[in-house]
Amino acid sequence: MSSHLGEYTYEIEKIQKYFETVTQYTTYEISVMASCLFLFSTETILVLIGEWDRRISKKHSYSFQTINNILAFYLNAVQLCLERQEVEATSKILKSLEIYDLELPNRVYYRLMEKYYKSLLDMVLKETTNKDIEKIYDLFLFLGYERKSETLKRNTENLLKLNKCRDSLQK
Repeated sequence: MSSHLGEYTYEIEKIQKYFETVTQYTTYEISVMASCLFLFSTETILVLIGEWDRRISKKHSYSFQTINNILAFYLNAVQLCLERQEVEATSKILKSLEIYDLELPNRVYYRLMEKYYKSLLDMVLKETTNKDIEKIYDLFLFLGYERKSETLKRNTENLLKLNKCRDSLQK
């Protein structure tokens, strides 16, 4: 996909410029940006997350849907940082998730994905298996989400291989 991005330089620049000028992030901006994260540097993503963390910490009132979009943004950012082999940024984003109330029953998916990524990060850092990750696969299977379980398994394998390459290059 990245080989074709050069064909859309104008559009990419327009999207990036638009987000540079946004002063108030609504559900729309958060949702669109979560889908276009690959266009932004990890530094830009971390700045945005830091800003949202400050606003959420100050108890600004946000709709349930806006918070869900922010959580989706965070999970997409974690995935992207792992793909970019940026383990430290991944840890920061996962730490930021702690300020959100993931205890609500209708946020079970976000809690599962948070635990999945924390387990995956643990596997990357320690180069060992993590039993919690298997429980997460099984839970998705139990709930009838076979495709999601298989996708997570493939994602785990791919990210572990990718980050193993990172480690061998740093030695």
